[in-house]
Amino acid sequence: MIPAIALVLAFSLTPTTIESASTVAKHIPSPTMVAVADNINALNKSSEKLTPQSLAGEYTLVITNATQEEMKKAGIKEFTGKIVLKADSTFEGQLMISGASPDGTGIRRSEIKVKGMFEVKGNVALLTVKSSMTDGKEDKVTSSVDKYTISTDGKELKPEGQAGISFIRKDLK
Repeated sequence: MIPAIALVLAFSLTPTTIESASTVAKHIPSPTMVAVADNINALNKSSEKLTPQSLAGEYTLVITNATQEEMKKAGIKEFTGKIVLKADSTFEGQLMISGASPDGTGIRRSEIKVKGMFEVKGNVALLTVKSSMTDGKEDKVTSSVDKYTISTDGKELKPEGQAGISFIRKDLK
């Protein structure tokens, strides 16, 4: 366990001091100091500015168990999706939904595809949909911006106002 004072010091360091402190800490043969150095390096990396290039990748929809239960009660049997953020500030999204048909006689499946632009402001990705299709038919698109909070490591996007749902970045291999 890392002493609390080490964490306080780590948060008060500037980028130059971080580099110096982590270098010094690595040369002290103590598991605690090595852990502190690793945390300082992680803090330094997490403070790097998030950009479309650093966020580019495929993010898969993850739904908490509680939210899945709520969806089942609402008649939704399956809800999957992904968002692909591209380095040129464009994105594509896809959602697959299946549930009881409106007349209750079977299963209805729908696919929603969206395309648009995104920008990064601090730890928030702002996605603006430019085109949308549901089951192959073009939808009317209203001008709106969807906000996603970005985790410090850039691997998770949480849509604002939608508890129990997030998009997790697939590991790049």
